[in-house]
Formats: sequence, structure tokens, C-alpha cells
Amino acid sequence: MKDSITMKIALLGGTGDIGTGLAIRWARNHEVIVGSRSEEKAKADAAEYALKAASSYLEEVKGKVIGMKNEDATKYAEVIVICIPALYVYETLTKIKDNFDGNKLVISPVVPIRKINKSFVYDPSIVAKGYSSATEAIADILKAKNIVSALHTIPAKKLADPYARLSYDVPFCASNDYSKGIFLELAKDLSQHLNCLYVGEISLSNLIESITATILNISINSRKWDLSIKFVE
Repeated sequence: MKDSITMKIALLGGTGDIGTGLAIRWARNHEVIVGSRSEEKAKADAAEYALKAASSYLEEVKGKVIGMKNEDATKYAEVIVICIPALYVYETLTKIKDNFDGNKLVISPVVPIRKINKSFVYDPSIVAKGYSSATEAIADILKAKNIVSALHTIPAKKLADPYARLSYDVPFCASNDYSKGIFLELAKDLSQHLNCLYVGEISLSNLIESITATILNISINSRKWDLSIKFVE
């Protein structure tokens, strides 16, 4: 496996909530590329994330954060993280797929949910019809051989707080052992306290993507926010 410091990680749609936390935390060891439809916005947000990482982690920061358009970030990086809202995933990925090398690793924290009345409902057809999960649709659109479904249940607000202790369980699915191994290394660099639990192949991704809908509905009805999960014996 490559030294973790040298990994180039693109956050497509990385100017949103989840991209903020991933960029700040991974900047300690990796080269993070914030992707956006607008190169100007990508560079501005990347500069903001880099400053926050430097002020939070000081000498621990050995990587860097830069900004590019989604298309360029896809071509440049070794690892692609889909931080795009589910509604825009298909449109965005069809535009950048020609820049994607099928040997790269894709990580999908995409949660396809819609709100019906006062409740959230899991619906992968938001990404594309005919798939049982967002991850399977993404794999097919990009023709990705190496893909992981993960990070759905980490609260974005906590992720973006560089001082927050992320002591959560993280269920994940992976297409092969290579994908699993790289993801586990990258997860350690987000937080040493994350407990990653392998669920199975990506055909089971719907099981973990849909957990987020459950968490959101609990939050609405209990008025408790930034919830996550922990499995106990």
C-alpha cells in the first residue's frame, strides 16, 4: 500500500458540510482536492479548510488542501469521495465520468432520502432508477471496480469540528479487499476512534445507506441532534 501521506483524495462536491470535515481531517496526512462546479469556489473553500486545519492541528498537518473543478479533481486524484447531494449525483457523474480511471477508489457516503410529510424515507431512485442503492448506481455510472459505501452515519457537524472525538461505529461495504484495505487506512486518518465494521459486498449497501433515514427520523421525533450509531455486545 502507498504511504498515506502521498494519497491524493478528491472530494467531489466538497464545498458542503461533509466535505468540510473530510478536508480538514485528511489534510493532516494527505493531499486533499476540493471539487466543485466552480473552480473559484473550490479554491476559496480549499483555502478556508487549509487555514482551519493548520490552526487546529498545527505541526500535525503534513498534507495540503487545494481546489479544482470536479472534472479536474477526478482526473488528478487517486481516491474519489462523492460528497454530492443524491439529487445531483447522476448529472454530475455523467459529466465527469470520462475523466475517471476505473482503477481508482471511490468512496460513497451518499444517502438517497426524500421527505414525505414529516418523515424521511430511503429512496435510491433519486440517484438512478433500477438500483437498490446509491452506491451500486455510482459504481455503474463510473464503471468503478474499486468502491466503498461508508461514512453515512457520521454527523457532518461533528466531522467538521476538528476537536470532536468521533467515537462511532462505521458500517461499510466494499467491492474487494483492495478497496477495504485503503478505506480502513483512510478512516484511521479521520479519527483513531472510529470503529469500522465490514458489512459485505456493495450489493448490501442499501442496508447501511438507509440507516441515516432512521437516525434523522429519531432526531425529529426526539429532538436530539447529531446522533450516530454504536453496536454493543
